[in-house]
Amino acid sequence: MNPLRPDAGVAGAVGHYGGMSGNPKLPSPPVKKDRALLTTRDMMWSMAALLVIVFVVAGFSRTCSFAPGEPEINPGVGPTVDVGVEMRRFARTVDFAVRSPAVPARWRANAANVLKVDRSPSKVVARVGWLTAEGGYLRFSQSTAEEAALIQQDGASPDYQDPDVTIGDKVWHSYPAQREEKLWSTSFDGVQITITGSAAEADFRELAQDIAKAPIVPRTG
Repeated sequence: MNPLRPDAGVAGAVGHYGGMSGNPKLPSPPVKKDRALLTTRDMMWSMAALLVIVFVVAGFSRTCSFAPGEPEINPGVGPTVDVGVEMRRFARTVDFAVRSPAVPARWRANAANVLKVDRSPSKVVARVGWLTAEGGYLRFSQSTAEEAALIQQDGASPDYQDPDVTIGDKVWHSYPAQREEKLWSTSFDGVQITITGSAAEADFRELAQDIAKAPIVPRTG
């Protein structure tokens, strides 16, 4: 028998019980990502998101200014239409007398169109909208449709009526409309007229007076 080396038993024990011989190799620790690179990437994404928010806010602020509780419309920003041109177009298009009121100079017309009346498809309504000097909105509608059909077109209901309003010798029926707006309705020489919007009552009265004094637009020219 060959004599055992003094450390043979120890080596054998380690080889037998530890399942390995020599110095064991431990697994390498995971490589950590560079924190500087991770922070830079996060900052880039954050900056991109911030720029998007800034552009959105900047675009919105062009048409609204801050007021506690709700946004305020800026009457000096947005589209503008030539009321005289549109009223002459209405007169050539519709089959009723078109009135063209002279409203305050600080009001800006921003919309004009002719539409079919939903609840009276054979009828049309000619409409012009203004932004008032205080940032309110008013829409003037003219049609030979029945009052009930016309006021429903403008978001009100004939089943809910507020007290009448008298302007000069003309009585206007008053209705609550959508989005906390109000609607006034009357008729001139067989043409149904409505005023609707979010403007102050003083502006409603101003437009009602202007409509009563408005000349009829010639069908030609």
